[in-house]
Amino acid sequence: MTIELTPAQYETLLKLVYLGEWMANGIRTEEERDEKIHQAAQHFYSYADEADAGALIEYDKEYHQYVSTPALDDDAEIVRFREEYDDEVFWDELIEKLAMRDFANRYGEEHWFSGGVQDGSDIQSGFINKYVDEFEANGIGNLIIKGDEL
Repeated sequence: MTIELTPAQYETLLKLVYLGEWMANGIRTEEERDEKIHQAAQHFYSYADEADAGALIEYDKEYHQYVSTPALDDDAEIVRFREEYDDEVFWDELIEKLAMRDFANRYGEEHWFSGGVQDGSDIQSGFINKYVDEFEANGIGNLIIKGDEL
């Protein structure tokens, strides 16, 4: 298969590959990483010099693999995508976990997934909306951890 890309298209796709591997493997150790994703990214990165993107990817002789340079790691677009993603995931996960905890405390955890409580989805939405409204209005300003004596 042959795919022809302009240098600008390669750079855009390079950022997409970089972000994809970051999402899939960024939280994993080398032993845990998804090797198929890593190898596909490595193959794509191997064309960086040919696509005039050598300032973004370089070959590390010590580790025998292509690595991102600070120019890619600190690229404003990359930083913005990572920050937006992290921020969205943080709030979504925090809200869901707090809502699930409150729902489970009131009705039992098994009802969250089974719909065992009458109008369960409306009740779940109520727990979720409570935290959405709170965090939109106050961020974490009103969040207190019990037993926190610091």
